[in-house]
Amino acid sequence: MTIRSLIRSPIRSLVSSSFGEGGAGGGGGGGAPPGVNITNQTISDSVNTSNSIASYLLTPPGAGASDGRVQAEGRGIVTTNLESWIIPTAGDGLTYQARATRVSGVAALTIGTLSTWQALTATRQYSIARSGLGTDQMVFTMEIRRASDSVVVATATVTLNATNT
Repeated sequence: MTIRSLIRSPIRSLVSSSFGEGGAGGGGGGGAPPGVNITNQTISDSVNTSNSIASYLLTPPGAGASDGRVQAEGRGIVTTNLESWIIPTAGDGLTYQARATRVSGVAALTIGTLSTWQALTATRQYSIARSGLGTDQMVFTMEIRRASDSVVVATATVTLNATNT
């Protein structure tokens, strides 16, 4: 398990990632082809001065420094590249789509769409926010598929936690 922790007073945030069952591939998808992979992620934002926001982002393939990446963001999290979902990050000439499907949690997405395939030709962001004291959580399954034949090539579980103390 890899853990990255960003601590800034009075803000504390935690971002972690782990491989799913069977190693790389995030625990499913029927064997990701070389170059397409996502892993299980937990993104937690904890603040004591304002609303907390926890975000999971997938950026489209391209030539930029943050293209083809999985990123974490939050009020207390500087945008962090967690991993590359496609290697090379410039892409492989294919078009991919992503879908987030709720597994558990009562939090509503403040940014993003659930249960709908969306082209990864633009950044896809999935965020929850907490405005009062306490913690909100959402767990969802993230899938990536090839648009050409609708074959799911990578799957992972994502947990978002937004906490105000």
